[in-house]
Amino acid sequence: MYLDTDQLRLFKLIYENQSLSEAAGRYPMSVSKASRLLTKMRDTFRGELFFRSNQGLYPTQLANELYPKVITILQHIELLHEDTAFSPETLERSFVVGCLDIDIIAIFAPLLSKLKEVAPGVKIHFKNYSYDFYTHLRQGSLDFVFYPLSDVFAGFKKQALTRDSFVYVARVDSLLATRARRGERLKEEECQANLIVQPTVPVRNEENTYLGVFSEDVSSCPFGTKFFSPFFTSVPYFLNGEETTVIPLQTAVRMSEIMPIEILGRPKELPTYPYTMVWYEPRGKDPAHQWFRSWLLAETEKTLVDVEKVPRLL
Repeated sequence: MYLDTDQLRLFKLIYENQSLSEAAGRYPMSVSKASRLLTKMRDTFRGELFFRSNQGLYPTQLANELYPKVITILQHIELLHEDTAFSPETLERSFVVGCLDIDIIAIFAPLLSKLKEVAPGVKIHFKNYSYDFYTHLRQGSLDFVFYPLSDVFAGFKKQALTRDSFVYVARVDSLLATRARRGERLKEEECQANLIVQPTVPVRNEENTYLGVFSEDVSSCPFGTKFFSPFFTSVPYFLNGEETTVIPLQTAVRMSEIMPIEILGRPKELPTYPYTMVWYEPRGKDPAHQWFRSWLLAETEKTLVDVEKVPRLL
């Protein structure tokens, strides 16, 4: 059996992108060359690796079995080209991060300029995660996922960056915001009565995430709520007068720096939740992976807000 690195890397790209032409473009190589290499791989492994549909190329069972082995081989090949001493200054790497818009704003926005300084060759590719993000972490199409988990499946690791909480916000020129700035503790009933817009998010399992309170099921939302959005960062744009909305604290703090919104306080009963980074344990041993996790943890400690400093509503 003979396989060169071109075939292995092409197989990985086809598997992750489900398209021969897109895989060829990302390599880059011509589509005709990619087709020839795919034929060689099919002959080598004596079976079909992908089957065609109207939506693209889908892996066969054989390809699913080969994928983790190919990933391991490619990682070992990359290690051969790395210096003995790991150096972020010379690292050339793309990290694929599964997250919501709130994570980009709260976690990464303050750090991107610093990342350019310490590791100019590192790129971040943000992706919205699906319900079954564990599969994508295992397959390698995601390096990290940010999700408020209290526990993870076997074979995966997690790191809580901080704790977060949902908070009520309103426009800075509202009476509610004026009272909050004076140090007055507001009543949750009056904030709830003006809750005109609410986020909705994909919930993997309501037993292990506090995102369940803002799931896509809007039947239990307050009667006065008129607008529902899957994007947390869009909801403050709906606010007028005394209207309120609810978004995570870390995101609210970041958005208040550039938008006319005021944090009114935390719900009186809703508990805080962990701001958690999740990854697949075997890939976590990679030196670049280890460095990125450590750097992110150290830097976010400087930028994230202590949730206990925000008072609860009455």
